[in-house]
Amino acid sequence: MSVITNGVKLKKMEIYQVKTNLDYQWVLPQIEESKLLNLITFDCYPKVESWPNIDWYIYNPKRKKGNFFEIGHSGALVFDETVFNSDLYSLIEMAGEVLTIKLEDNTNLYVLNVLKCINSLNQKKQNGSCMKMARKQEY
Repeated sequence: MSVITNGVKLKKMEIYQVKTNLDYQWVLPQIEESKLLNLITFDCYPKVESWPNIDWYIYNPKRKKGNFFEIGHSGALVFDETVFNSDLYSLIEMAGEVLTIKLEDNTNLYVLNVLKCINSLNQKKQNGSCMKMARKQEY
């Protein structure tokens, strides 16, 4: 979409936001409750090496099924095969690592673990990464 202002053609940017909607399905891992918080904390640390091969389930299967899902209140972007196979995926992948979630019925969902953190309040510390130390995560 573009707009002409004072003879200059300007392009408009459309911005979309994925918001939590409790009318749609959530996913949860089949894991001990004591390990849940560590698993669903996505805070700019890589997880691909330690991501467990566990089953996940739809917490509220009678709710509407969308292309995006919620994992607790982690803020993670969870999406299905439709999004994975769309043009949007290349943008998602640029933001970090995409981890696979295997549901009980053997279908896959995907979760974006954002690794491109931007410290917008302190540009001097940004350097492309907010985190300098890796930490060991156990599930």
